[in-house]
Amino acid sequence: NDRWRCNDQDCCPWTSDDAMVQSTTDLSLPGSIAATFDNGTVQVFDMDGTASYPVISCTASDECIVNCLSADVCQSLPIYAGATKRLSLQCLASEACRSALITQGPTEQADIVCFTTSGGSCAEASFMLSDTPSVNLLCDANEAFTTLSTGGNCYQLRLRADGATAVNIECNSRYDCYESIMRVSGVASISTKDYRALGYADIYGASADSLDIDCYGQSACYAIDIWPPYS
Repeated sequence: NDRWRCNDQDCCPWTSDDAMVQSTTDLSLPGSIAATFDNGTVQVFDMDGTASYPVISCTASDECIVNCLSADVCQSLPIYAGATKRLSLQCLASEACRSALITQGPTEQADIVCFTTSGGSCAEASFMLSDTPSVNLLCDANEAFTTLSTGGNCYQLRLRADGATAVNIECNSRYDCYESIMRVSGVASISTKDYRALGYADIYGASADSLDIDCYGQSACYAIDIWPPYS
């Protein structure tokens, strides 16, 4: 039950090798004060340049929200989310979450948005989400003309979601997931919409139940390397 669709000539040749390294870091520093709403306990970290933390440690909550709202504000930031049910990470400025590290994912769902028209919001980040059942990743520059020198929003990103039951990844703009390494499982879907958005990426889907890769856009999946599910 595997499908690859290439909508442009020469958009899906294959190359590359494994470079994934899994973190064993376990951080437990206290985070922000949580608030209780009708829908449960929600913990919010607003990182806008005025507030900063050496590490984000989500407590036992229904949802942990991390908003990285200005340039570089969450760069190289460790995020420990193993105690919360749901993690929402919003990286909404240039290089806001560059080289950020999720050391342990939430117990139910992770929603990650890497969005800026200047690119690089989650470049070189590492998201270790093997223990999270549902993983959603959006990389988008709103059709801005990002270049390889500025980097796509998820350029060289490392995603480990090889214990999930459902994975959805969208690489919507130029170079968004260029040279990324992604490990997926369960029912996995990866889509692209622009020039080399998934170029030179490594997709490890051997443990997936199904893997759907939609390559839409000029050379969207150029030189991608895929390890499909075992039959």
